[in-house]
Amino acid sequence: SELVLEGPEFMNFLVSFITADRTLYKKLSERAQKLGSRKPSHFSVSLEEFLEFHELLENLEALEVAMSVVGSKEGVSQEEFGRAAKAVVGRRPGESVVKALFGLFDANGDGKLAKGEFVEAMKLGRRSMDMPRNLGVLEFMKKIYECAKYEIVD
Repeated sequence: SELVLEGPEFMNFLVSFITADRTLYKKLSERAQKLGSRKPSHFSVSLEEFLEFHELLENLEALEVAMSVVGSKEGVSQEEFGRAAKAVVGRRPGESVVKALFGLFDANGDGKLAKGEFVEAMKLGRRSMDMPRNLGVLEFMKKIYECAKYEIVD
């Protein structure tokens, strides 16, 4: 069986990333809770999608530039976000990841992610977690995946 994060769990991960700005954290927590309680709201993020998203987080500056190139001053649509991500990491994020990002960070509901709605929040989160990243979330999740893979095979 595949390792997955349910949609609300992934949104909570995104929200937990932004602890430095308590006002933004509270607003996003409330939005995540509201989105998670909607029916039908079921979606999940696979381990592979999570790891790919984490790679985007590691390249926020490049993503910001790519979003500026493909989008308008209002921001980027889901399609444009996918193109920007592909330009940065070589692939589009999974549909569930995009659904969660736009659900949480499209504050005004215009169907576009503005730079301030997503990239700035993620940069803030990254700065608040400014710690040695010799293992980091990505390596940790890879280790969990490897353990699970070997456990299933044996």
